[in-house]
Amino acid sequence: MRDKQHTEIKRNSLTLSELPNLNPIKMKNSTTTTGYHFTYKKYDVQITRLFWGGNKEGDWAVDVFRPNGYRLSSKCLATTDDCESFAKDQVEDHINSMIDPDMIDSIVWYGLNYNPNFIDECWSDDPSLANHLKDKFAMCHEGTDELKGWVKIRLSYGVFTRFLTMLDNGNREKLYKYILERYSHRKGWL
Repeated sequence: MRDKQHTEIKRNSLTLSELPNLNPIKMKNSTTTTGYHFTYKKYDVQITRLFWGGNKEGDWAVDVFRPNGYRLSSKCLATTDDCESFAKDQVEDHINSMIDPDMIDSIVWYGLNYNPNFIDECWSDDPSLANHLKDKFAMCHEGTDELKGWVKIRLSYGVFTRFLTMLDNGNREKLYKYILERYSHRKGWL
């Protein structure tokens, strides 16, 4: 048997039919059931009965594959219901952790079109921190006032990015949240 990456899987006495992806396929649970395969939100899930003893985790193995065919996770569990629950949780966690390109674009485009008082608005709950961050932002601008023409425009594009790199994780996440609540690269100012 081969997994989605076409690497050889060797399991002792494992019988698994090579079923096509017919969404969903589920065999009736019985002592002769070897496993089943289903798709959940474009992720393939394969649940297989293990036929050798001594497995402390359980008698069923679940393999979850990403839409591109690479294995996301696998685990041995006691029941098929546990396997299905594990697979769905893994898929949901993976989907929730994926980066949305629209969010990245919105942050980048905001950085090219930011309003001058964004620091005061974002950190309105902590004026002393806002003043500290305004000083950091001013450091990012240092030297760009003397430049002229295209050089000044090109360097000014990096000011907001440089400011982002100076923030700690908490303040950067706060700024991202502030930006995404107010700006969309597709819709402009919200």
